[in-house]
Amino acid sequence: MAQKAIREYDAKSILAKHWDKYFPDFTYAYETVMVQSGSELTEARKR
Repeated sequence: MAQKAIREYDAKSILAKHWDKYFPDFTYAYETVMVQSGSELTEARKR
């Protein structure tokens, strides 16, 4: 068990980084952004 909680964002980053090693025949479309407010989300959506 982990000593410290990890964010969902970090967990998905780790999963995406090692995806090919464990699931070579499966494609995982990984796009993510981390925001802390609604205005940051609106700004990220514009990019």
